[in-house]
Amino acid sequence: MRRRVFLGVGAGAVAALASGAGWVRWSIEDAAAQAVEDEKRVHEGLTDERLGKALARFGPVVAAHWTAEGTGHRALGPKEEYVQAFLELEPGGVARVLGPYRTGPVALPPVRTSPEARDHWEEIPAPLAAFAPVGAEWVGSKELTAALVRAGKATVLFDRASDTVYLMAAQLDVPPAG
Repeated sequence: MRRRVFLGVGAGAVAALASGAGWVRWSIEDAAAQAVEDEKRVHEGLTDERLGKALARFGPVVAAHWTAEGTGHRALGPKEEYVQAFLELEPGGVARVLGPYRTGPVALPPVRTSPEARDHWEEIPAPLAAFAPVGAEWVGSKELTAALVRAGKATVLFDRASDTVYLMAAQLDVPPAG
C-alpha cells in the first residue's frame, strides 16, 4: 500500500513538473515573440506625456521616432526596460544643447540584422534605423548624457548638421503621469 501511494504521489509530481516546464517554455517563447514585435513598432511624436517630460531637457522636439521594449507598448512604465529614439530638434537645437560641453566623434551603433540579435547596446532595430539622417557626423559626451537623461544606462549622440539626437536608454526614468 505504501509503495502505491509513493508511486501515485511520484507520478503526480512528475506530471506537475512537466506541465510547469511547458508553461515556462511557453512564457519564454511568448516573451521572445513579444520582444521581436516590440522592436518592429516605431512610435512617432512624443504623444506619451511622460516620455515628453523625460526628454524635456533636450528642448523643443520637431519630430520623434522611438521604440520601447519591455512592456509590450501598452504604456511606458515608471522604469521602461529599453527605449531607443531619433529626435529632431528645432534649428540650432543641438548646438544649444551641446553648449560648453566637450564632445568627441562617436559611431552610431549598427543596424540589427536579425530578430535573434538581442545585444541591444550594439544594434538599432531596422525599422527605427530608417529615421537616422544620412551622412550624419555623430558626437557624444558622457557628462552631457548624464545631465540630460536619467536612466540605468544611456547613450546620447548628436548630429549638428541635421539637429538630430540619437538616444538609447535602459531603465529610462519616466516621470509619473499627472
